[in-house]
Formats: sequence, structure tokens, C-alpha cells
Amino acid sequence: MRLAKFLAVKNVCSRRDAEKHIVQGNVVVNGQVINSPVFFVDDNDVVSFCGKYVNKEIQPKLWMYYKPNGEITSHNDPQKRKTVFESVKQKGLPRVVSIGRLDINSEGLILLTNSSTLAHELETTHLQRVYKVRAFGVIDDKKLSKYAEISDDMSEIILKNIVISGIRYMPIRISIEAKQAQPSISHNFWLTVAITEGKNREIRKIMNFIGLQVNRLIRIQYGPYAIGDMRPGEINECLKSFAKNNKLCSG
Repeated sequence: MRLAKFLAVKNVCSRRDAEKHIVQGNVVVNGQVINSPVFFVDDNDVVSFCGKYVNKEIQPKLWMYYKPNGEITSHNDPQKRKTVFESVKQKGLPRVVSIGRLDINSEGLILLTNSSTLAHELETTHLQRVYKVRAFGVIDDKKLSKYAEISDDMSEIILKNIVISGIRYMPIRISIEAKQAQPSISHNFWLTVAITEGKNREIRKIMNFIGLQVNRLIRIQYGPYAIGDMRPGEINECLKSFAKNNKLCSG
């Protein structure tokens, strides 16, 4: 494994930052200072970073964080906006990576882990993400007739085969209270939306595609992990990880 990737996997720092530290001579392998990112290590090598030995065995941990509106899911922001990782560091968490993202105007459940391996497992499993969505507008009947399967009482809609700007989206499930279903005039109403991909601004784009403008978006569940009654800014540790033990953690 490349040395920079090894440091990232061990959650020392990002791969990009690791490469910078290597060039600066801050990484030592088996007593030798390494100056080139093109260097490979295995579990038999002894690695130190900035004078501290890198622990080869990391116990994967998982946390749920209620991201408030206004924070960005990024380690570095050129615009100096508040980030999720700054907030959780102030609350005592070690260096963590996020499993999926939420944009600055969205809130709710973010999963955080100290293991990039666990993050990759959860992101690539296509676990269902569930959102509460407040939207404004009138649903386009023509779009529904072309792309949707609809329950008899209009309380559930499954959108399929949608392509927006050349991007194809997997089926998306929308639940709406029967008394609100298919409003005849524009007004705010709440939906529950379930997706399995989480592409960039997916829900906002699809809602706009069918005639709705999203004005609030809250992720309430990611796979078996539910936000429950957590409040913005709150963190809960999941003592068991779904990837290994199929245990559910809720707020």
C-alpha cells in the first residue's frame, strides 16, 4: 500500500495532507525518513508520523451527528465557513471522515467514523437514506404519468427512469399524507423521501423536476441508523457498527 494511503486508512490525516508531510520529511518508516510519496509499506513496517508511532490496529467507531443548517461537510473550506469537522472536534471527537454528505442548506443525520474502510463499506452498500422534505408547488401531472407509479390514494409515489442533465437516477420513493396529496394550488407541505444513491443535490433536483421547490430538507435515517429525537449539533456514538454486527443505533 502506498505510504500516503496507509496514513489515510489509519486515519492520521487525508491522503493529500499525508503526501505533503512525506515530502516535508515528517514520516519515518523503519527508522528511515521518507521524502517521496512513491513509497510502499505493509503491516510489518514501523511507521511514525511527526514523531509519533502510527497505531496499526484501529478500533472502528461510528458516531451519529445532527448537522445543523449552515455547516458544510468538508475538512477545508476556502470561504472559511463553519464545517462539520470543526464542530465535532470542538465536542471531543478524534479525526473522523463522513459517510456521505449533506449540503450547506440541508440538516440532519451525518454518520462519522474514524475508519476510512468502514466509511467505504457503508457508502458503497446502497443503504436507504430517508429524508423529511418540506416543499412548495404543484406536482406536474404529465411528469407523474410518465415517470411514476402511484398508490390509489396518491399517498405514495415511486419515481423511475428519471434523467436530469444527462444523469440517470435510481428509483426514489415519496410518501405524502393523503390529505395533502397532489395539491391543486401551490403551498408548503411535507413529504418523506427515500433514496439509495445520494448523488449531488439529488432530492432537490428531482423535486424541481416534478414541479416542487424544496425549502427544508432533513435527513432522518441512513440505513439502520435513525436520528430519533436528536437535536441540531448533538452527537451520539454507535457502540456497534452495522457493517460488522448489523446493530441499530438511534438517537
